[in-house]
Amino acid sequence: MTYKSKFLRKKNDGVTLLPNFDGRGYGIFDAGEHSVRALMSAFCREGAASILNQGVRVTPSGRMALLLNLRELFLAKEIPTPEWSKTLLAMLRVEKDPLLALSEVEWLGELLPRGGEYAEVESQLRELVNGDISMPLRVEILRKLATAGRTPETVAMIYDLWKNGDTKMLSDNDLINFTYELAIRLPEQGDEIIETQRHRITNPDRLDNYNFTVRAVSPRRADRDAMFADLLKAENRTQEPRALKALSLLTHFLRGGESVERIEPALEILPEIQTTGDIFFPANWCKNLLGGQRTPQARAAVNRYLTAHPDLKPLLRNKVLGELHVKN
Repeated sequence: MTYKSKFLRKKNDGVTLLPNFDGRGYGIFDAGEHSVRALMSAFCREGAASILNQGVRVTPSGRMALLLNLRELFLAKEIPTPEWSKTLLAMLRVEKDPLLALSEVEWLGELLPRGGEYAEVESQLRELVNGDISMPLRVEILRKLATAGRTPETVAMIYDLWKNGDTKMLSDNDLINFTYELAIRLPEQGDEIIETQRHRITNPDRLDNYNFTVRAVSPRRADRDAMFADLLKAENRTQEPRALKALSLLTHFLRGGESVERIEPALEILPEIQTTGDIFFPANWCKNLLGGQRTPQARAAVNRYLTAHPDLKPLLRNKVLGELHVKN
């Protein structure tokens, strides 16, 4: 695969390479430490305006390609997590392109469950929510804070929004998803939170889905175990979206060891899922099962399953390995 690059020369900084600047290449492009740092600095300062000022025309798709390559380098552990999080936050503060801003929020959301600098990331995202930003961006940040945040300040912010039931800013689905997340983070109030939202829902189909899914966030372990046992039965997975949502909540990153215990039983039914479900269901099952798993114990559980099933079809094995690679 060929791709275009540009070289920029600055008087004191040497040469900076912009790999795949036209966005037509595919893969990961290591332009060297100097170029990576220069690109990150440029995006942080002026949303890449400093690059444009040097006479190189970078289209919006090209800018996205440069950002995607930085993210790939981060996933390959070429960029440390603290440095990547600080860069994304700085980018977000100067970003003018709404689509790129939403991508930057998405990537920041991926960082929060990893730990480390999460408290500072959450703090700055809360600050942005209260600042002068567009409503779509504000809502997207709130969604990420609700699903991936964990500090008391973030939980309190999400709880207040949920309690007020602000449907001018948040949709009914947002309020339901906030309910699930709050019930996990505030187990002592879990029953009250669950019942409050149940009484708000007037659409019969939405209420049916809620009653099915909300069992996954019960404050009682026995209820959650019963829900997981039900998910392992094919007849309870006929409505795949809600089954996947329940699985992701049962294996939430805040559940710790409880989530790890569910990995191997859930992987055991992958062949059955491939036979009985939609063509995309096995991949989505793996994604929702492993999406919250980032511990050595989780990786060990997946490896145990793969070792115990050497004859697993390559397609299924690759789906498991793909999620294991991305989430760890």
